[in-house]
Amino acid sequence: MTQRVQRSLEAVPPPPSRFTLNEWYLNNRQRYRQAEDQQHLAERILAECDRTRDEAEEIVLRNKQEVEHQLEVKLADVEFRKKQLELQKKDLEVEVEALKTFRARIEDAQRALSKNA
Repeated sequence: MTQRVQRSLEAVPPPPSRFTLNEWYLNNRQRYRQAEDQQHLAERILAECDRTRDEAEEIVLRNKQEVEHQLEVKLADVEFRKKQLELQKKDLEVEVEALKTFRARIEDAQRALSKNA
C-alpha cells in the first residue's frame, strides 16, 4: 500500500509527545496565567456590563419620571380647560334663557300693541 493509504487506515493516532517535568511545569504555569488573564478580562467585561446596565436603568427612570410629570401637567391643563368650558357653557345657557325671556316679552309687547292699534 502507499503511504497515504496507510495513514488513512491507522485506527489509533500516534501517542502525544512526552514532556519533561520542567516543560510540563512551564506549560502548566503558562496555561494557568492565560486562564487567570481570561478570568480578569471576563470580570472587567462583566463590570462594564453592570455599569452600562445601571446607566441605562438610570436614564430610563429619569425619562419615565419626566414623561409622567409632563402627562400630569397636560392632564391638569385639560381638566382646567374642561372646567373653563363648562363654566362658559353654563353662562351661555343662562344668557340664552335670558334672551328667550326677552324675546317672549318683546313678542308679547308687539301683540299687545298690534291689538291696541
